[in-house]
Amino acid sequence: MEKEFWLNVWEDGSRLGFHQENYHTLLLRYFTKLETKLGSRILVPLCGKTWDLEWLENKGLDVHGVELSPIAVKSYFTERGLEYHCRGSQNHAIHSSRHIHIHCGDFFHLQEEQTGKIDAVWDRASLIALPAPTREFYYKHMTELLKPGAKWLLVTVDYRQEFMAGPPFAVHEEEVRTHCEKNFEIERLETLTFHPQGEKFENAGVREMGQKVFILTRK
Repeated sequence: MEKEFWLNVWEDGSRLGFHQENYHTLLLRYFTKLETKLGSRILVPLCGKTWDLEWLENKGLDVHGVELSPIAVKSYFTERGLEYHCRGSQNHAIHSSRHIHIHCGDFFHLQEEQTGKIDAVWDRASLIALPAPTREFYYKHMTELLKPGAKWLLVTVDYRQEFMAGPPFAVHEEEVRTHCEKNFEIERLETLTFHPQGEKFENAGVREMGQKVFILTRK
């Protein structure tokens, strides 16, 4: 989507159905697949103000979120009463508290020198937030950020895209494999079907969605 769309979503505040007020069940279920160690750098792209950042920090990780909206970034810290400091970089303002660093800016401008090579990725609402043309660049940029052996825990959704323009966008398994199989080992961990909740889906006639969970290992 265009940057203005997501900035407006956070400014408006009424379309935050993707935000969960708890830790994501799939992260808890498959966290060990990331094979992290204490101090490993984990990337959470398009993180919003997700509670998952807190959970990952409590696992002893060096957590790097990336979020376009300054409102979302500041809300993460203020809603938890956390003191944080901010430093500028060429493309991002980095807000840090203890071992959580949220890079406020465009994900596609994130550079290795800002984070160090990434050991792991938790991606449950990032890839599916992007339309197909943008996803092509996303796969490439993610590949550049990850070190060999890094693990990428990825959640996708699939439905009849003609019913609804997105987001979330339908991402087929074939797409993931086509764009990633050259640089990643790909394992599908789970496939399930669920009934999406919300007026947006109901009005569009989307009664059912598929969901897949993958673990990708950088070659």
